[in-house]
Amino acid sequence: MKNGGCEMHLMDALDAADRLLELTNGRTDACDHDDCMVLDGIMRDCAMKIRRSVAVVERQVLETENHH
Repeated sequence: MKNGGCEMHLMDALDAADRLLELTNGRTDACDHDDCMVLDGIMRDCAMKIRRSVAVVERQVLETENHH
């Protein structure tokens, strides 16, 4: 990927996704309230959406670079 700013942004997004997953791993045992479980699910869902979005952007950037 040639665009350093874009690449840094994508890396930051992946770091955020990893951090969200770290926050949810292993914490379900300590929480006995349903709302905590809902929050964990939301954080996991967001992390996976971020990862999918980064993959889409990377593919689009590569396609654009290959056409030039």
